[in-house]
Amino acid sequence: MDFQRNLREYAKLAVRVGVNIQPEQGLFVQAPVQAAEFTHLIVDEAYQAGARVVDVEWSDGYVRKARLSNSPLDELKIFPQWRVNGILERAKSGYAFLTVVYPQPGLMDDIPVERHSASQQAILEGLSEFIAMQMSHKVRWCGISVATPEWANRVFPGLHYEERLLHLWGIVFNITRVNQENPLKAWEHHISSLRYRTDNLNGYRFSRLHYKSPVTDLTIELPRDHVWQGGVGRADNIIQSIPNIPTEEVFTAPMRTGVNGYVTSTKPVVFNDHIIEGIRIVFQNGRIVDFTAEKGYEVLKSIIETDEGSHYLGELALVPYSSPISRTGLTFYDILYDENASCHLAIGAAYPACIKNGTEMSKVDQLAKGLNNSLIHVDFMIGSKELNIDGETEDSKVIPLFRNGEWV
Repeated sequence: MDFQRNLREYAKLAVRVGVNIQPEQGLFVQAPVQAAEFTHLIVDEAYQAGARVVDVEWSDGYVRKARLSNSPLDELKIFPQWRVNGILERAKSGYAFLTVVYPQPGLMDDIPVERHSASQQAILEGLSEFIAMQMSHKVRWCGISVATPEWANRVFPGLHYEERLLHLWGIVFNITRVNQENPLKAWEHHISSLRYRTDNLNGYRFSRLHYKSPVTDLTIELPRDHVWQGGVGRADNIIQSIPNIPTEEVFTAPMRTGVNGYVTSTKPVVFNDHIIEGIRIVFQNGRIVDFTAEKGYEVLKSIIETDEGSHYLGELALVPYSSPISRTGLTFYDILYDENASCHLAIGAAYPACIKNGTEMSKVDQLAKGLNNSLIHVDFMIGSKELNIDGETEDSKVIPLFRNGEWV
């Protein structure tokens, strides 16, 4: 199909399914200058859908890299209050938030970790109130990636340079269903299938899950009132949005102090354009007690040492090895894609919606129920065709969930 038609459908998907913009609602778009053409389509689609106002905040990875390389360290520790105020003012007045992700894997590999960590910590602390609103679905939000030359070069080094970007766009359009005859209808069907899966899992009332593969042996207890979610967020439990496009996962929160054993990553993790590979983590009573990485150890260390909560897990997600993204046989070096190709865990914060009435609880009450609190939430992939997962119910029945990477 025509590239421009698919690009327009991709923008429509972001607006009408991703953030599900409502008439007279405001939309705040964070986008890279390099994705201006796609962002312009988003703006058009949002106004056509009835948006009252569309604000765009532009960014540039190379400008950010220059700042991280050259600004004084004390400057990197500042996140301006005027930026915090602008985001919170929009959130509290009902805006939806759409982030256009511009993957540049490896761009920041030569930036000293302590400099990037200082900047990241300032951003997380400055936006902590807004992040809490996002994770509790008090606002509707969505992240969606655009194909980039840097991303295409990383994924397809064997293709001729001029073919890489267009080939990546074709895969993005296929995975996100925008090249289908009716993409919005295709997404309705997909979300229904995820809802069917979460309904089944919620019916089991598992007390724990056991993960086993040649490189992983991990037991994860679940909070008594845990809730499985599947790709959908609902602002104030009313209006649906899709926080991540694509999405293939069903997920819930672990019991903060109930994780024991060891786990090994099966795909690279890209965190703020730094690449981490070969992660192995050991847990005892929920806490990370040892960790290694074949590449990016200092970056992983900075993630785990963000705060007290970053020493614990906040999410476990189930994705079959045969997911559409996994079937490509590619490693994407972009978390929106790689996490939806593989079962994964997340270091840091839990989603409050993963426990009954969690979005209405204080952080203290969430913690008492077993949910982890942290400034950070970083996914890492652990799925493989050799992974088996069993669930144990509250009445001690063992239910096989995954065998050889697939749903039983």
